[in-house]
Amino acid sequence: MKKIVVVFIMGVVLLTGCSEKQGKLVCKKEQDINANTKLESVYTVDYKNGYVTKLDTVETITSEEESVLNTYKENLEKIYSAYNNIKYYENKIKMEKNKLISTTKVDYEHIDTDKLIEIDENNKVAIENGKVKVSVLKEAYEGLNATCEEKSK
Repeated sequence: MKKIVVVFIMGVVLLTGCSEKQGKLVCKKEQDINANTKLESVYTVDYKNGYVTKLDTVETITSEEESVLNTYKENLEKIYSAYNNIKYYENKIKMEKNKLISTTKVDYEHIDTDKLIEIDENNKVAIENGKVKVSVLKEAYEGLNATCEEKSK
């Protein structure tokens, strides 16, 4: 009987130890670009077993000066145009009153990470064997003075 209990406990430990650990990390940053312009960034990272599965980024630039927002819009469109034809990478930019909102969604479970590196060698820093570690992204965002916290999924 004692052997059966030990085997049962070992089985439970193995099964629970091997289960997938899923989570959500949310990082936020607010920054005054100048007296009239503010940037707010929110990075939402879904992950499984320490690797990023999806990344949603929302960057909101607020300014009373329409010309400033138009300049940012042009620059963002140039940056993101290189990613237009990559499956599982989506960026949308819209203007609302005194705000420019850039929303980017990346599905890291399916995207061709080699193509990301081809577009920008800096992507290589976060990508290892075709995957992105959530710890690397968290460290990068905190390096930009973002505040990160775990959220229930």
